[in-house]
Amino acid sequence: MYSFGNLKNNNLAISNDNDWSEITLRATVIASDRIRETATKLIPLFLPVQIFQNAFALRIRILSVEKVNIKITNGAGAPVYLRQYIPSSVDNELRISISGWKYGDYNICFTNSSGVAIAAGEFSIH
Repeated sequence: MYSFGNLKNNNLAISNDNDWSEITLRATVIASDRIRETATKLIPLFLPVQIFQNAFALRIRILSVEKVNIKITNGAGAPVYLRQYIPSSVDNELRISISGWKYGDYNICFTNSSGVAIAAGEFSIH
């Protein structure tokens, strides 16, 4: 497994469905609707979300007991995926198929039910 802080300058050569790469997320601290501080290095135990990518899908583990909104935008800022995820007691993992998406850079943002950002990250499809 590989971890990248910024995928914009890296190419991923992934050959099959079992080759997952971790996407590093930033946790955000919000005060009065403004981001005060962004942490780029976190201990994985405290991340509210873990996300992995392969050539076909994103695998997301949500470590939250409340609803989480997921928004993925393309490089131009246009939304390509919107979903509200409701955690269950059985499985807190979600897979998003990216096999039909265009090559390029994407941003992913997770917000709680109040709209407060809890994590954000970037990934590329090459």
